[in-house]
Amino acid sequence: MIVSESVHVDALGQRRESHRPTQAGFREAVSAATTAAVSLVHGILGAIFRRTRR
Repeated sequence: MIVSESVHVDALGQRRESHRPTQAGFREAVSAATTAAVSLVHGILGAIFRRTRR
């Protein structure tokens, strides 16, 4: 699902780049930021739970 979605976004991004380059870049930045935030929160929660158990 993620692979097909990324390919779909890439295809649309290249086609729409001449008209609206900001939307494709914005979507890509948001998805990257979301992934980074989720991994960051997951790591912080994991560290907190590890310290609490010890």
